[in-house]
Amino acid sequence: MKLTADDALNKFKSACQGLKVYTANGRGVSAGTFFYQCVYLLLHTTPEVVGPSDHCCGHFGYQRPTPYMPHMSLLYGDLTDEEKKKAQERANALDDTLGDLSFTISRLALYKTDTEDKTLESWEKWQNMISKLFS
Repeated sequence: MKLTADDALNKFKSACQGLKVYTANGRGVSAGTFFYQCVYLLLHTTPEVVGPSDHCCGHFGYQRPTPYMPHMSLLYGDLTDEEKKKAQERANALDDTLGDLSFTISRLALYKTDTEDKTLESWEKWQNMISKLFS
């Protein structure tokens, strides 16, 4: 979906106004099949996690083509299955509690992204578009 900068900023501000701080809980380090879901911390699909995502999608008029899988990306890449397995093992070796990580989401940021750019060099965090959520 392409939006003008003003449209995106307005939708982001509007979406953030109704959100509150929430906690996300990990349920293991996993590997996916896409560049942007190479290795990630899978999150529990609690109402506290799914609700804000649904809320923001609604403000942007976005309808997911697949069910929502909340996660926190740890590694982007086009890796073989063996390389992904090694990356998962390395992540868990660095911190054996990583899979059970619990953290508070208190801010959201708006980025302009080009998903064709696998270097991520064109990705741009829009200045002053970090919104602190309400407690």
